[in-house]
Amino acid sequence: MSTFGGISTAFSGLQAARQGLDVTGQNIANARTPGYTRQRVEQSAIPATADRFSSAPRAGQGVSVDGIARLANATLDAQVRSASARAGYQNALATAWSRIETSLREPGADGLSAALETMWGSWQAVANRPGDAATAAVLIGDTTAVADRLNELRAGVDAQWAQTTASLQVTVASANGDAARVAELNGAIRRAQLQGSDANELRDQRDALVTDLAASLGATARANDDGTVDVLVDGDALVLGADARRLEVSAGAALGSPVAVTWADGGAPAVLGGAAGGMRALVAPDGVLAGVQAGYLDFAAGLADAVNTLHRGGVRPDGAAGGDVFAIAADGTVSAVPTGVADLALRPSAASGALDARVADAIAQLSPAIGGAWSSLVGRLGQQSRAETSRADATAAAQSNAVAAQQSEAGVDIDEETVNLLGYQHAYAAAARVLTTVDEMLDTLINRTGVVGR
Repeated sequence: MSTFGGISTAFSGLQAARQGLDVTGQNIANARTPGYTRQRVEQSAIPATADRFSSAPRAGQGVSVDGIARLANATLDAQVRSASARAGYQNALATAWSRIETSLREPGADGLSAALETMWGSWQAVANRPGDAATAAVLIGDTTAVADRLNELRAGVDAQWAQTTASLQVTVASANGDAARVAELNGAIRRAQLQGSDANELRDQRDALVTDLAASLGATARANDDGTVDVLVDGDALVLGADARRLEVSAGAALGSPVAVTWADGGAPAVLGGAAGGMRALVAPDGVLAGVQAGYLDFAAGLADAVNTLHRGGVRPDGAAGGDVFAIAADGTVSAVPTGVADLALRPSAASGALDARVADAIAQLSPAIGGAWSSLVGRLGQQSRAETSRADATAAAQSNAVAAQQSEAGVDIDEETVNLLGYQHAYAAAARVLTTVDEMLDTLINRTGVVGR
């Protein structure tokens, strides 16, 4: 290498060290930026060139900055997306079951169990004082309270269905926006790659959106050679290069009506995972909320049938046969039919005395059977809620572990970056010292050679 070649070698060292300082500074600046992936300068030594005039060994010609590597791990990224999809799905279910369990208000003074016990006590009181109008009025009020509590439970499920359906629509609309943004970033990354520019920050933004799509839709990603990624939902492309598709949600007005998620460009149904998949499982006609509602309606029907059957077998004060105590409308609304003591059929037959209230006593004795049926239903719902919560906790822990593993690989470590900063600083100073030394050598060669004897 010539003396002038030493300047080029030292200058390449200065450039490489400065680039390293810039990249390290970028890492430190974004240490707390969500989704940022740390970067490293990729360097390689420039080999020596052949010299036909000399056979002496020659040193290389410095260092080349080949690029800026983004230290992401595709395997860990895929694990985070998979864990996010499972956590999103399970969290949607666990949240819904938690609301269902809370709405029961069991055990407690506001729960249906307490209302039933009060009503059974009122039937027993009427059996003890069959002709007392005040006691009958209390019974009718307590019966109405049971009907109102059943209606509140049913209305609560209807409201939860409507809220979950609205949340599903919002989630899908947000996912459509994320998919469009991923397609835009794919195009920008492709252009940058063709121009030889760095697009690491764009990749960070895109990968964060893909992870969001995994959590919301259960999406997966497939990398392409041109720097883009395809985003797939159950094998169907949501994003293909720089093009994005859209999903649509259609739903009826009430629980039991179909809820469909389809591709906007073809109408075919989309199979979703993630949070949207969990919501879809909740609001489907045969889904979780429909099952809970069916449990409430079955219990109400059983209660009404048991009480009404006994009451119809009795006789009212005017000698007419007893009617229904509970009425259930086509939409499931429960109401109390009697309005006064004249509507209560307490005697087992017309020949019975006025103080014979064996029918009321028999209805009061329904307490263990009806209470047991309600306790069994509450127990099943509570057990399911606990199971879903446990699964949600497990998937959340798995997601947290996956993110921690990803961050250990791709996250910024301030201590490590500080060491790198010092290393590049020393490299820059050393390269500058080499450049100064070569300059002094050239000064001696040019300005001091051949001056002997002058």
